[in-house]
Formats: sequence, structure tokens, C-alpha cells
Amino acid sequence: MKTNKSFLVVAAFSLFVLLFSLFQNFTGTGSDFIWTNYFGGDNGGPVSADTPATPLTGTRTFRISSPSLIITNQTIQPFDDSDPSWIATKTGIQNELSQGHDVVYLIRNFGQLFDNSMQYLTVTDPNSCQKNHAKCAAAFSSLQAWTIKQAQELLLLPGAIDHIYFEIGNEINSPCTGLAVEDYLNGESTQPTGPNLICVGHGPHDPNIIPLYAESVFAPEVAALLNNNPNTHIIMPSVAATYRTDVAAWVEALLDYQIQGDLIQDGTGKMQSLVQGKKISELVFALNHHYTVTGIAHTSKEVVSWETSLDTYLADIQTKGIPGLWATEELGARDGSPQGANNQGGEGAATVARLISQYSYFADKNNLNPTQLRALFWGWNLDPAPTTSGLFGFTKILKIIGPEYLKNLTAQSNLDSDVSEIHAFHAQGSRKIFIFIFPQNLWSTLDMSQWRITLKGDGIDLQKFNPHTSTINIFSVNGFSQPSSQVSITNSDLNFQLQTPISLGNDGQRSKQDVMLIELDPLPL
Repeated sequence: MKTNKSFLVVAAFSLFVLLFSLFQNFTGTGSDFIWTNYFGGDNGGPVSADTPATPLTGTRTFRISSPSLIITNQTIQPFDDSDPSWIATKTGIQNELSQGHDVVYLIRNFGQLFDNSMQYLTVTDPNSCQKNHAKCAAAFSSLQAWTIKQAQELLLLPGAIDHIYFEIGNEINSPCTGLAVEDYLNGESTQPTGPNLICVGHGPHDPNIIPLYAESVFAPEVAALLNNNPNTHIIMPSVAATYRTDVAAWVEALLDYQIQGDLIQDGTGKMQSLVQGKKISELVFALNHHYTVTGIAHTSKEVVSWETSLDTYLADIQTKGIPGLWATEELGARDGSPQGANNQGGEGAATVARLISQYSYFADKNNLNPTQLRALFWGWNLDPAPTTSGLFGFTKILKIIGPEYLKNLTAQSNLDSDVSEIHAFHAQGSRKIFIFIFPQNLWSTLDMSQWRITLKGDGIDLQKFNPHTSTINIFSVNGFSQPSSQVSITNSDLNFQLQTPISLGNDGQRSKQDVMLIELDPLPL
């Protein structure tokens, strides 16, 4: 009888563990699919003692930039590990790793090497690299040493090899880079030209950038990183304006570029063999795009939808065997900055709300985990206003939704489908329903007075929800608000009526983004 009791105790305990595990998977508590894990922050520049790394609380990933190269007399100075900026950078990374977070470490050298104000490559002869590979190889060996010294120190930190991702170059298709490359290939000495605005119109997405970047920066540094530790994670250098179809083609060409490795000279050929003959797609963990989703809302040009753009990139990485599709910058300065006289800025909270709904929808639609899909907010901390910053938007939505596993619901409404965008989710833990509504672009307007939403999917029965406790939240350039409303449920329809009608989007004074987030509570079980 004692044996039977022991057996029953063990069986009961095993059943409890099984049920608890299932409950965790259902609620998302023990799941990798919690929505916050898909997002992160960008430090927005080098870290120093005066501007320490400040992670975006609640997210999983933080992007931190390396200290700047120090170039004097056209010579890269040796890396100084006693530099206060490096110490602050390393401390910020260590803090992230200690919390089990991932760090994207941006090596900020490509823009410096080829920026039109550096004149580094030209030395005394604009075609020095074309005429004297040995001289250039020696120069890039200095660049390798600068990078590898940082990598060696960082990879000694606990958890670093699994959680640091090296990004070599930022927005390498920029107009200034295009101008510098054009000058270099034409044999012209690049001269200081002042602000970057002077570069606009000069060679953005120049195809000549790809081989010059791949051979002189990417190949030598990746070879050095892999030679130091073959398990090092490397992601594609970021590319700007990836919502454009011509830029998508440029990204394709970059990933398909096959490295020659002629500028890698280590005396043994070992480092050269690590990358020679390989395509860039074979060496990167993630395709790295900028503003694919944010940018489409801002452009009046004929472009495909943000979803079609992400679908295209997703299909591309799946074909090429690249694990991740990461945006190391979304949001941006135009939306994230304080509201200015030029009718820009002050939209950080609304933009973050929109991006959370769009990326969460895309992740669930394609069954992608946070290793496969990520979006980091650049400019989340630019706006000091209390209710319009990206920081406020993310923090408020985290408070409203909680750390939940969100499943898509099919939402149809009587709102104009050519203007409105709606994403609805069922939270697997709290069982709440969350609905995001906003205009598709900045110049559209949604007049919200009375509307109806039909919800289907995930075994949802609206009769099990309480319309009387629903809340409507508005994220806008005008601040955060919760307008009074009346909500009723008829079969699978939600019927809404605002006491005071509001407009989302263009109000006649400025083009802007507004986002409505509706929360609907379930009835007690």
C-alpha cells in the first residue's frame, strides 16, 4: 500500500509538472514568443562616461556602437583599451549580457574610411589600393587589429559568444558613401565638404560600393573575427531605405557577392581561406535592414507595402539559408525627435505602437521566433516630452499588454480598407483581446465616431468578453489619451461609439501618425 501511495504521489507530481509546463507554453510565460523579445533599443551613437548605454527596459536586444576610429596622418591609431569611451561601452555590454540579453555591436569604421571628409584611402595617390595591394593590405591589417582587439576583450565576457552579434558597417549604401566611392574610383582626391547634406543626390545605392566594401572592410574583418573564434556571430552591414524595390535589388547583390579576399594577407593564407570564394550570405547570421516598415508610411512614391517588402526579404533569407531578418533601426529621428516647427517629430510613441502591432502580426503570421525576426528602435530616447516619446510608447504598451504571447486574430471592419490598417491579437495568458487601428500612411485620415469590427480565429467567442470594461488608448503627437466610449457585442461583432468623435492621422494642419489601441477584457471563468 505504501508503494501505491508513493506511486500516486510521483504520478500526481509528474502530472502537475506536465500541466504547469503546458500552462507555461499556453500563456507564453515559458515561451520564446513573448512579443517584447522581438524588439530592442539602439543607443544612437558611441558610449562614453557622459552618455552611458541606457537599454530599453523590457526588451531583449540592445545595439551599441563601437568607439570611433582615430586616424592621424592617414594612419589608424592602435586601439586603446584604456579609453574611457571603450570602458563605458564594455560596461554597457557587460550589463546587457548579465541579464541574458543580446547585443548588436556596430563596428563604425566603413563610413569613416570612405567618408568624403576622411581622405584615408587616397593617401597621396587616389588609386593607391588599385595600384598597390600590398600597401592597402597593410592598411587594412591595422583595421583588422583595431577590430579584433575589441572582439577579443568582448568575447571573454560571460555569455558573450552566444549573445554578441557583430555588425560591420552602418547604412553602407548611403549617399555620402556613394560619393566617396565615386571619387575614389574616378581617381579624384576626396575633399572635406562639410555637412552630410551636401552628399544628397550623389550615388546612393551605388553598385560600386559592394565590391569595395566587401573586399576592403567586410572580408578582412570577418576573417579576423572567425580566426579568433569560429563561432562568432556576424550580421549583414545595415542598408538604408530598404522599403524601396531598387534597394531590395541592391541588398540581393550584396548578399550574392562572392569574396575574392585579395587584401587579406596574414602570411599563412589561413585567414584568407575562411572567407575566400564565399558569398556574403554564407557568412552572416541575419539580413540587416533599416526602416522597411517605418519608411513606407512616410513615402508618397509608388512602393510595395511593408508586408510585401518583409515577405520578399523573408523568402530571400530562407532561400539563402540566413537565419535572421533583423531591422537594427526602425522608428528613426524624424518620428522620434521632439516635435519641431517643421511639423516633424513628436511621434515616437505612435510610431512605436504601430511598429509593435506590425512586427507582432508578421511574426505570428510566419511563425517566426525572436531569433528569426527583430526590430530595434533608433531614436526611442530622443524626445523629452512625457507622453510622445518612443520610450513612453513602448513602456505604456508593455504596461497595457504585459509580457504576453500574442496570437493573430482576423479583423474586418466597416472602416475604409484603403486607408485603415488593423491588427488584432489574443493574449494567451491574460486572454485579453488587443486591437490596433491606424491610417496606412501619414497623409490619410480616419474619422472615428462609430465603427464595427468583426473578429474571428483562435476559438474566440466574443460572448465571453466584457464590453463594459473595454478601454481605448490613443497614441498621438498631441499626447496620450483615453476617450470615453460605448462598446457592445453582437455575435462576432464589436460595435464602438465615441462620445466625442476623433480623427486619426492627417488633421489638416500636419501629416502625422496616430494609433488607437483597444483592450477588451474576458469575463471571469
